[in-house]
Amino acid sequence: MSRLSHSQHSKLQHFLADLYTLRDHQTLITHALSACHRLIDCDIVSYNEVDLRHKHVVNKWCPDDPPLRETLLPALERTVHQHPAFPFIFRTRGARSVKVSDVAPLRAFQRLDIYQQFFKHVDTNYQLGTIVDVKPMFFVGIGFNRRHRDFATHHHTILDLLRPHFVQATHNARTVTHLGNQFSAFNMTLAQSHQGIVCTDLKGRVRFTTDEAVRLMNKYGLRVRGIPARVPSLLRSWLESCIDHLGSAKIVSNTIPPLIIEREHGSLQVRLAHYDEQLLLLLEEFSSEQSIEALLVLGLTPREAEVLRWVAQGKSNPEVGTILGISSRTVQKHLERIYCRLGVENRHAAIRVATEKASVR
Repeated sequence: MSRLSHSQHSKLQHFLADLYTLRDHQTLITHALSACHRLIDCDIVSYNEVDLRHKHVVNKWCPDDPPLRETLLPALERTVHQHPAFPFIFRTRGARSVKVSDVAPLRAFQRLDIYQQFFKHVDTNYQLGTIVDVKPMFFVGIGFNRRHRDFATHHHTILDLLRPHFVQATHNARTVTHLGNQFSAFNMTLAQSHQGIVCTDLKGRVRFTTDEAVRLMNKYGLRVRGIPARVPSLLRSWLESCIDHLGSAKIVSNTIPPLIIEREHGSLQVRLAHYDEQLLLLLEEFSSEQSIEALLVLGLTPREAEVLRWVAQGKSNPEVGTILGISSRTVQKHLERIYCRLGVENRHAAIRVATEKASVR
């Protein structure tokens, strides 16, 4: 390994500082290609995912020439197995950077189909590469391509120093991509469920809200105010009473009754999930327009339909019992039969079925 100059060390330090900025995978590839081009002088920097078993290649360039790249991709996939560096890559598992000239003379390289059908058209006679990931018959690498002069020993040194950082940055970027996909799926699920979430600390300071939560709070006159934002006074008072009830227990509580906010157009039900100093308020709206007729279609008896109608509007068992003139225990017995008829396991799922039935009337 050759010694690097002060200027080369300085370039490496700046490169690494920028490389570890969190990015998703595609953004990291775009950034790395551009940054590598400035780090080692060359004509083209390429990112390559090579699947030899299925003869599939993902190939990105900087500077890019999409029409040429797309035109040449089929030829690259047909001939990629001929690349003279592949035996070295799989033997060393990518531990060291490699030049084509390390493993094959230029004339021998130029006689190969991969050169005649691909590298010749991108003016590449000399190539230096480092491997980010390698598995049997598969690898991911970054290649530096030149037309007129080969790469020097210190270029090997730079890439061998950078390789573990490329590996870690790629792992970070894939994790960011995975989390981003999960968050997108989570947001989509929330949007489809019509349930809003507000995250607060124990003092009612808002950490984040979903769009649906903001819409529901505005609809029911619960506007978030102040910087830093705090939940509205009605919710804050309810939270304080909930916190007193919970104490320091680390639970997701099903014992605390929900806060019900009634309006002419429906009711907003707010439930609390609590862990340590983080509170999640789960907001869900229930229509006041559920009819007995709509619920009877679900196979309920008239009395069961009445019970479910009031439960869906956020009433507790004692409240339903008072409205219908029956005991709280009888309300619970009706609910158990409702769960069986609807094929659900709990109160919340039964409310969901009732709400969905009302929405399609």
